[in-house]
Amino acid sequence: IISNPDLYVSTRVDPLYFALAHFHRAMAVANANGDKEGGQLSKWQPWDQALSDVPSIILRALGMDTKLNLPVINAVGQLGHLLDVSDMCGDDLILCKFSEERTLKWLVAKFDRSV
Repeated sequence: IISNPDLYVSTRVDPLYFALAHFHRAMAVANANGDKEGGQLSKWQPWDQALSDVPSIILRALGMDTKLNLPVINAVGQLGHLLDVSDMCGDDLILCKFSEERTLKWLVAKFDRSV
């Protein structure tokens, strides 16, 4: 049991890895429940709804507002490496969905920079 919700990491770690682990877990649960497409994360949905289950400590590590207020589409920050984001329904409704293509591109780029 952890009474303090702060996360302390002794070495530099990209916080996107924590977000990716969260998304992977959510999609695995959806697959285990019979949803072959990976659940709601694989479908366009409002930004705040898609990220409502992401722990606030991960959002803080990513520099995001923990209340998921997103003033403009460009404010998605690092999550743009994992999510497709669109304002196709207007500026007041920002939609997103998990993107395997973007995620793989980001992971390959991380690997290439490390070797």
